Amino acid sequence: MTQSLTEPPVRPTAEHPRARVALASLSSAEIRQGLAEFELDAAMTYLDDDELRPARGFPLYEERYVLLTPVDGPLATAPTARWAQAAALPLCLLSPRMRNRRIIDACFAADGATAARRSSRTASPGCTRICRAAAGPA
Repeated sequence: MTQSLTEPPVRPTAEHPRARVALASLSSAEIRQGLAEFELDAAMTYLDDDELRPARGFPLYEERYVLLTPVDGPLATAPTARWAQAAALPLCLLSPRMRNRRIIDACFAADGATAARRSSRTASPGCTRICRAAAGPA
């Protein structure tokens, strides 16, 4: 999904020689400021941010949360897990400045838990590398 969303919509060609595409991981505040000051032409963010109301938005997808655990982990055979159960595990979470992290933290809090992170990143690929390393050889 990420690859299809991050492919440049316009590639520099003879038809568009000055077209430039830059991808950046920004906080909600940075996105809001970039759009307001016309430093950004477009952005991907959550639609529930009231401060972005003047911007035109449309949903690209719906999120679903999945817990990845080692095959011999404490929740490996569980078909589902509560947020409080997941909070007891060593987790790789996005940085607290990221909107998705704040959403996840609210889910933990609603289940009476606080996540104890082992590491944090500002982008999902960093978490993916850590998950692969933690899982060991395939």
